[in-house]
Amino acid sequence: KELVETGSLRFFEDLRSEFPAEIIELFSLPGLGAKKIKALYEQLGVSSIVQLQAACESGRVAELPGFGKTTQEKLGRAIAERTKHAGSFRLGSIAAEAETLQEDLRAHPDALHVCVAGSYRRKKEIVRDLDFVVATSAPAEITAIFVRHPLVESVIAQGPTKSSVRLRSGIQCDLRVVSGTEYPFALNYFTGSKEHNIVLRSRALQRGWTLNEYRIAPAPPEAAAKGKKVTAKIPEVREEMELYRALGLDYISPELRENCGEFEAAAAGTLPRLVESENLRGTFHCHTTASDGHNSLEE
Repeated sequence: KELVETGSLRFFEDLRSEFPAEIIELFSLPGLGAKKIKALYEQLGVSSIVQLQAACESGRVAELPGFGKTTQEKLGRAIAERTKHAGSFRLGSIAAEAETLQEDLRAHPDALHVCVAGSYRRKKEIVRDLDFVVATSAPAEITAIFVRHPLVESVIAQGPTKSSVRLRSGIQCDLRVVSGTEYPFALNYFTGSKEHNIVLRSRALQRGWTLNEYRIAPAPPEAAAKGKKVTAKIPEVREEMELYRALGLDYISPELRENCGEFEAAAAGTLPRLVESENLRGTFHCHTTASDGHNSLEE
């Protein structure tokens, strides 16, 4: 009741105040559970990954009961690996934030179209940032909602058409606000991949058109000078599917846009049908003799 009515919970705030905020980061390191983190905090004053790294380098971790030199070395390697992959997020770990932000932007009356583009839309296992594309006639209002959203921890940059923030999870979010006519081109361009976009632009040039993140138009004179000339009327593109059709292709789903054969298949009409949520009939969780169950999988 208190949480719903006030937006906060005294019980939770009191619990959180007992520990440094950064201590939760230690749980992200393999091999560290609550007991070991408690020991590190109480005996060495370690409450962050930076402090843990220093304690490992000085050899103090190996001296703690239940740790030893092997554990210290493993923690050192885990920290180095984490640093190497800083800025990389598992798709599932940031999906809730992405969907929440997307739905809140869609709820605004001035938002005509909203979509999370980039590697998130292509359903890559690892996502480095989130790209939001919004079609609107009120860019300032949409931008204000974006930068002031409760999930936002800090604002990196704010402009009339592009803004960047960092969410509480640590992932960077970029917002592009465009007009309704620009939206299908912006959505396609910011979905990527880079390799996919290069081939799309090449196919457009072959038809005497130039394609970018805002429009499709006649190719510039320098392109025409290389033997490129408009061979057909500039197509009207109101949605992303029409862009592919204009380039002589079946619609290519975002998950396939890696320039790994999708263009040849789209031109020949042989694109594979992707597995969708409707294909899922049910899931089973079974313990078998392979672990702690009493029956084989077949049984």
